Amino acid sequence: MRNIILLFIILLIPIVVLGKSFYYPQIKTEIHFTPNGDAHVLQERTYYFKGYFSWAYLELKKKSADNIIFNQLLEEIDGTWHKIEPEIVDNPQSLYIRWTYTAQNEIKTFLVDYTIIGAVKRYEDAAEFYWKFIEDEHEKIENIILELYLPEKSPDLFKVYIHSQARPGTIKFNETFDKAVVEQKKIPKNAFVEVRMFTSPSIFPEVPILTQTRYQDFLKQEKHNFLVSSLKKFILFPIGLLLMIVLPLILLIIFYNKYGREPKLPYLGMYEHEPPRKAPPVVVPAILSQKPDKNTIYQSMFRGMFASMLDITTKGLVSIQEIENKKHYQFTLEKPENIDKLDPFNKKVANFFFESKNQITDKELQIYAQKHPTQFRAYLSNLYEQAIKWWESTLGNKLLDPISSKFYNSYLLIILPSIIVGTIFAGIGLSALIGGPNPPFFIFSGILAIILFIIFISTSRVIVRWSPEAHLEQKRWHNFKKFLSEGSAIEQAPITLLPIWEYYFVYAVALGVAQKFLKNITKLAEKQGIQLSVPIWYISATAHAPSSVSSLAESISSFQTFANNFTNMINSFSTSAASGGGFSGGGGAGGGGGSSGAG
Repeated sequence: MRNIILLFIILLIPIVVLGKSFYYPQIKTEIHFTPNGDAHVLQERTYYFKGYFSWAYLELKKKSADNIIFNQLLEEIDGTWHKIEPEIVDNPQSLYIRWTYTAQNEIKTFLVDYTIIGAVKRYEDAAEFYWKFIEDEHEKIENIILELYLPEKSPDLFKVYIHSQARPGTIKFNETFDKAVVEQKKIPKNAFVEVRMFTSPSIFPEVPILTQTRYQDFLKQEKHNFLVSSLKKFILFPIGLLLMIVLPLILLIIFYNKYGREPKLPYLGMYEHEPPRKAPPVVVPAILSQKPDKNTIYQSMFRGMFASMLDITTKGLVSIQEIENKKHYQFTLEKPENIDKLDPFNKKVANFFFESKNQITDKELQIYAQKHPTQFRAYLSNLYEQAIKWWESTLGNKLLDPISSKFYNSYLLIILPSIIVGTIFAGIGLSALIGGPNPPFFIFSGILAIILFIIFISTSRVIVRWSPEAHLEQKRWHNFKKFLSEGSAIEQAPITLLPIWEYYFVYAVALGVAQKFLKNITKLAEKQGIQLSVPIWYISATAHAPSSVSSLAESISSFQTFANNFTNMINSFSTSAASGGGFSGGGGAGGGGGSSGAG
């Protein structure tokens, strides 16, 4: 039983820890300066606890100060302050304060009271206070208020600058110029807030004077901070968007208009009533698209393979029989001695189908493709490359215009660094514009960049155009495809089409319109009262030739179902003044800093 309870507790701990969180609804800080240059700090930290909490800590770095002296720690309970005795670790680099309490799903406020010794530096022309009053590491803060109290009036010089990665807030000076109030909202996690104050050196008479005039240099630094911040917000961010979106889009339009428009052809035909040339069926898909993606290549070349197999059957070398109640098909090599007489492409397809035996079923082919997807894809890719070479040899020219291909590659080489640089600029700019540490914005702009790059890569294919010879050939084959797939065009075909319909069917399969062609040719035969001839290579499940046009259409439709099923299998292979001041980014060189937390 004890073991079960222990196991339960162990399993419960992560749930409890993960359910805990806290943030600061407000941190109000009063800094009271003394004539000797010390700064007495009273900081009210309000916590919103979600879950159970029992301790908190605050680490104050002593950078740029002579020392930090802890005075007291108070907790507000029912509107009154109660003193807490915290654990103090004081060393030359930092002052560490840790205290305990009990809180669960509630708001608590603590007052940290400490003194920064030697906080003010006094020069001949100005006194400077430079300090992080919100530490480097902390949870998010909804609102901060900073009140600066001078030891006396400083009407001749009183300027306050805030360095922060959050959105700008407000700075107000009182009429007597001995107090300034800073307010800022939505401080992101781990975003420090730093104050830099300049006053007349005369109001700190007890601070040793450094015989230097630094005020002009200080103002130059603040001007630099402001300009850098403005650069990030109002220049880097827009430039980032220009480089990520506008430049690639403009170049795409320019390159397309100049290099991507297809050459004008004297050819005005709407249909081709017969194949434009006697091309091996398997090469036909290669002339239809300029730069198809891998999946398109696999699918179209499979159709081409199947069309080639049908072409072989029309020559009497192969028969196809329905088996298993018309659910599957068996290919039988009837005349293996005639394989060597086939053209190279049909021979290659026949050798693939009948590599080890003279009979093979579609089921066996599917199992092979599923077990050897890499080899099968490689085979189809190689077949596509050979088909491209066949067309280039036949036409005597490259299929794609060399100049447009060159500028397509140039476009990709330009937009890749453009989007990368744009991503960096946009990430920096977005961080400065919205406020917050850089990494999340770089992640956002990076994701956007990836999406944009994919979009521009896919759309940039419009830059590539056909060579004139290939464009004419492609146009004619598309018109032949239209002829096969449009019923109105088939109806206008000569009567001689019907006796040789299976010859057209082979190309319809290669062009991906076999089912439409089958439907159209059947309607035409019925309209003209002619019975379609029965292919000698097709053996139905009943081993009898179809007895009517409708039964033939039914048999051939089931045959087309096989082609569709296999195409689906191939689909499965698919796999981003005197007084004043302001808010700026930059900074980080001031004293103080540190971290805070609770648990």
